[in-house]
Amino acid sequence: MRGMTSVFEILSLLDMICNELKPQDIRNCASCNKDWFSFFSPYRFKFVQFSNSSQERTLFLLENSHHIRELELNLTNAEAFVNPQCTRLKKLTLEFAYEDEEELNDAYPDDLEQEELNTIEGTDSPVTKLDKSMYAAELIQMNQGLRTLRIDSDRRITKPLRPLTKSILKAIANHPCLTTIQISMSLPCFVLLKVLRQLPRQLQELDIYVNSDLHQDEQQDDHQYHMH
Repeated sequence: MRGMTSVFEILSLLDMICNELKPQDIRNCASCNKDWFSFFSPYRFKFVQFSNSSQERTLFLLENSHHIRELELNLTNAEAFVNPQCTRLKKLTLEFAYEDEEELNDAYPDDLEQEELNTIEGTDSPVTKLDKSMYAAELIQMNQGLRTLRIDSDRRITKPLRPLTKSILKAIANHPCLTTIQISMSLPCFVLLKVLRQLPRQLQELDIYVNSDLHQDEQQDDHQYHMH
């Protein structure tokens, strides 16, 4: 005779419960006993804030990346999560920053349609490397159920970056489910205009906080835009 069904065996109900719990609460539930561990363990990976970690911990997270619903990571780590399992994200936060030797050219190109390859100067034979924003674009494309995208820049970075490249804008424009986009970084006006032209049709909320060069010869000011 089969025993009584645990309320936690009803997946939709367990989802609702875990949606109301903080990450620490979920970890506490998973540590209660063996049965609760089996129920709550996958939800420990619901929210992942990834930074440089040991290879062992990184592999552990990647093995469980199919459980991740909210992912926050630096662009320099984006490549690691471009794998077949990490496809169920609902919210993605990308922080754009580069190591000194990986910084992009300070000047924005006149047209973002150019090839997204960067040549490292100052060597006898120039080395061409792929812009890491390509990995971010692929993450967006892989997660067709993504609802919220947040793009930030590391506040310690003072030089302009080129996060909103052709591949990123295309991934945003063609995404079928994105309803909320939040951008917080320094952007030239012409790049901001390109963003506004590449928004997905189903977008419901757009938050932009930028330091924009509205007047090239005047001091730059912070501007915040909120659209529904």
